[in-house]
Amino acid sequence: MTNPALHKACAAAGGKCEDLARLLGITPSAISQWMKKQRVPLRRAVQIEALTGGQVTKEELRPDVFLDPGRVPAWRSGVALECFPQPEPGLGGREGVGASRSAARAAIVSACRQLMQTGQFRPSVRDCCILAGCSIYMGSGLFKTIEVLHLEAADDPATRDAIVERVAGDERAALAVETLNRIVRAVVMGAG
Repeated sequence: MTNPALHKACAAAGGKCEDLARLLGITPSAISQWMKKQRVPLRRAVQIEALTGGQVTKEELRPDVFLDPGRVPAWRSGVALECFPQPEPGLGGREGVGASRSAARAAIVSACRQLMQTGQFRPSVRDCCILAGCSIYMGSGLFKTIEVLHLEAADDPATRDAIVERVAGDERAALAVETLNRIVRAVVMGAG
């Protein structure tokens, strides 16, 4: 049996697997391999959810990882759980801990910005860590609260512009900079 969510993702991306591959920056043969193996890489599942604006969720693409075992659909029931991607060498080691923590923090913030720019304004630490290729444990330790991560990620001109574009649309030109900043803060803090 095949993963219906992957077909749904291709349809949402433009109708063909080639369209989805182009959006992800990979070859169509990679998607063919996912269909053949009935497995979408975790990082790509998160990206597809962001790219489709939630039309196709990571839970649909990888229910064996993102759903409780009792809720896994029959077409995925025989698949073993896959471990989350491991951090780059050195991220968890003793040597260069400060530098590796800084690199991990920067990677997680960058992943959060990427998700925010595609419309997921309050991504979880887990989603950001998976996209960044860092351990969730490390990500949770680096950011005391999710709001700290969201505010740090939103403190970037491209991310702020993307949020304002999605929220205010054409009306953004008529709004003062202070108002736009309050809108961004409200959206990323969960009040918008």
